[in-house]
Amino acid sequence: MKIPGIRIIATSALLWPLALQAAGPADATLEARVTFVSAGNVYLDAGSESGLFEGDGLDLMRGDSLVARVRVRYLASNHASCEIIERIAPPKSGDRAIRTSAVPPGTAPPPTRPATTAPEPPARAPAAALRRDGGVRGRVGVQYSALDARSEIGSDYVQPAFTLDIAGNRLGGSGWGFEADLRARRTYRDLPDGSSPSKSRNRVYALALFWADPLDRWRLSAGRQVSPDLSAVNLFDGLFVRREGRRWGFGAFAGTQPDPRDHAYSSSVKEAGAYWKYDARGPGAAGWSITSGLVGSYAEGELNREYLFARLLLGGRRTYASIAQEIDINRGWKADAGEPVFAPTNTFAFARREVFRTTSLEAGFDNRRHVRFYRDRTTPETDFDDSYRQGVWIGATQKFGGSSRLSVRASTRSGDVRSLTAAARTSLARFRGFELGARTTRYENGIADGWLHSLTAGIPVTRSLRFDLTRGFRREETVRSPGEKRSFDWISAETGITIARRWRLFASGEVNRGEGEDHRVVYSGAQYRF
Repeated sequence: MKIPGIRIIATSALLWPLALQAAGPADATLEARVTFVSAGNVYLDAGSESGLFEGDGLDLMRGDSLVARVRVRYLASNHASCEIIERIAPPKSGDRAIRTSAVPPGTAPPPTRPATTAPEPPARAPAAALRRDGGVRGRVGVQYSALDARSEIGSDYVQPAFTLDIAGNRLGGSGWGFEADLRARRTYRDLPDGSSPSKSRNRVYALALFWADPLDRWRLSAGRQVSPDLSAVNLFDGLFVRREGRRWGFGAFAGTQPDPRDHAYSSSVKEAGAYWKYDARGPGAAGWSITSGLVGSYAEGELNREYLFARLLLGGRRTYASIAQEIDINRGWKADAGEPVFAPTNTFAFARREVFRTTSLEAGFDNRRHVRFYRDRTTPETDFDDSYRQGVWIGATQKFGGSSRLSVRASTRSGDVRSLTAAARTSLARFRGFELGARTTRYENGIADGWLHSLTAGIPVTRSLRFDLTRGFRREETVRSPGEKRSFDWISAETGITIARRWRLFASGEVNRGEGEDHRVVYSGAQYRF
């Protein structure tokens, strides 16, 4: 099957240089938008040409709510890669990034803090940011993805999609607002038996009405929404109320879980919970904070799960630590089945210490059973890293100057699963921000022992156009059959451009070959922000 998307991408690549004339010079404001989200990083549509510097701190906002705090790690002329230093809710494309702390040019960036997938307590957004966010904002986009499977067991597909993410805040000067996140797609497949089925899929990830007082101390929301303070509870249909003070805060919710198959409304699983928190952090997030609460869910009137949760944050000039723990409360039929009354589950802990100005050490533990990652697309590297997420790990990072770093990380878990990763990245300022990155991983999992290698290059073509290329491969040997080897190779390219800070065009392609795999994937689209 020939992928029609390849022609679209090629045509777009030829037309984008013409579009650059319309894009004009970069806007030197201190506000940007999130264009892509990976496991622990977010990517912005603003870079050095917009006045950003490595080490700058930014708040990610969705409506009038703080989503996460990030710090700039790598810069290109019109793009920036940021690490997540505090996560309140999962960041996503379209979130606003507002700079909160700047590093003057020519100075060393401040100490970085770790990315974590555990949600953390939110801080109230500055009043100035809330006033600036009145009205309706959002993004509308179309995407096109296609897979050309050239192996005997694969199937081709093409998939057009539509997205609408819109939020209204302090409408008409009032405290009322709304949020909606809607996705629709249709998949056309070509199966090996010659049939060509198609299927539509519509999803509502947010559809809520809310009210907040002028200082954002009280907030009441109703509808489909996420719960950033309530541990593993994520998407629910119901009511949520919170009260935020300078130090203390509390909240509660009640509702139902959407149907996991199609995200339709369902009353099968009902849930409720409450939490409190105390934040003793000062400027620069130094100090500590704690959040704790209780959540219960009930399926068809029967106990599903009840648990306590607690999260502790410790921060200082050179030290950062995050600990999240859930404790299941087993009663009723669970106690009758022999489960202990209190059973610790889902632990996540992370600590980083800056030993010297350019050297940091880290360690962590993760035994969470299920973690949702919000990504526009996955790669062989993200799939590999997700499979080795659990366990204990230690690592070290050494920075060289302001644009190069080397990191090493070792992890292990039960079942003879181990991995050792070394990664390096550098930005060449003399070559318009040309970036190079390399990564190598040795892994053992009881089934196969092998290596994963990848090399990336970020190539700035013009002030507004950039290409990123990745070449990677895996080589492994099965444990039970020594001498039996398998190999996997991939190469990918992606590019994107922002025009007049409203339009975003992007395209990517990936080729995978290996044991039982031979396919090509293209992904392209356009977004308009308003």
